[in-house]
Amino acid sequence: MRAMIALAAAVLIILVVARPGWAGGRSEGTRRIDFAGYTGCILLYNGDTRVVLDPNCGGRVLEYAWKNKNAIMLDSEQDGWTYQAGEGRIDPCGGRLDIGPEMTRPKHPVLWLGKWTARTTGPRSARLTSQEDPVTGVQLLRDFELDETGSHLRVTQTIRNVSGEAKEYCHWSRTL
Repeated sequence: MRAMIALAAAVLIILVVARPGWAGGRSEGTRRIDFAGYTGCILLYNGDTRVVLDPNCGGRVLEYAWKNKNAIMLDSEQDGWTYQAGEGRIDPCGGRLDIGPEMTRPKHPVLWLGKWTARTTGPRSARLTSQEDPVTGVQLLRDFELDETGSHLRVTQTIRNVSGEAKEYCHWSRTL
């Protein structure tokens, strides 16, 4: 019996080591990197395409590059900038998604500029999650999945109502 338990444990260890995603490790086509002055960004990549996701300032795309040519406009003066409540604000560059309509919803710096969490979810895929925003009553989830080959990037934004009352927002995008 002890031999069977030891064998089962050894097989489990081999499987976890051989498949790092099972143990919370790095999935194929993903890596944590520092980029444009930010730490903890997630890189999604395949043979031709790189996508850099930034959780430090509004959950945005900093790079969408095919054959090393980035299609996203960045401003090096903004490198490493993060939002601090009560301090000056910028309009960050990069691939941005938001909620709208733009002119009728309340200002929401926690969503637009704030710190998000980031995690890989599988091969060439990741999720960025905003903080719960008390002003709008929502939390945003952004799922990204890069195809195994080519440049096709699927982006899904989910608006989660965390307020306990009905909210009406739509998806809003810039650059992507």
